[in-house]
Amino acid sequence: MDLTGNFEDFNLVILDLETTGLDVVTGDSICEIGAFKVKRRKIIEKFHSLINPNRNMPPQAYDVHKISKEELKDAPYFEDIADEFVSFLGESIICAYNIKFDMSFLNNHLKKSNRPPLELPAVDILSMARDALKLSRYNLEATAKSLNIDCSQGLHRALGDTSV
Repeated sequence: MDLTGNFEDFNLVILDLETTGLDVVTGDSICEIGAFKVKRRKIIEKFHSLINPNRNMPPQAYDVHKISKEELKDAPYFEDIADEFVSFLGESIICAYNIKFDMSFLNNHLKKSNRPPLELPAVDILSMARDALKLSRYNLEATAKSLNIDCSQGLHRALGDTSV
């Protein structure tokens, strides 16, 4: 992908995942994907899906995002939505808060479903916040509040977090 030119001319995908835990290597899995595609500061497309993680929802994960086993029982498996999601991404620049986390889960799931890894440019919004802001904490809520972004509707649901 040629990244020369005006940044406003690129499709940016603002992405967030919810997972069953923090470690994809030990078997944690994606349970929700939310993403907005933005061009010239306008949302042009969105992608959202609950994902059946094919495992129980640990209480610690449920406490964070409140996604229950019941909500996920009829959700598609990752391999069932993978092609649609990769097509949605297209030739975009992926932007996420702590992007290494999201990319490790996505690429692990793509590998398990016999698909190639994502090789798109990626921007870590957490790194940008650390470079630009002077905060005592850099979690999503603290960063959003420092920028006067309303979080009163709650955090830790994939599509909602992408709009923060």
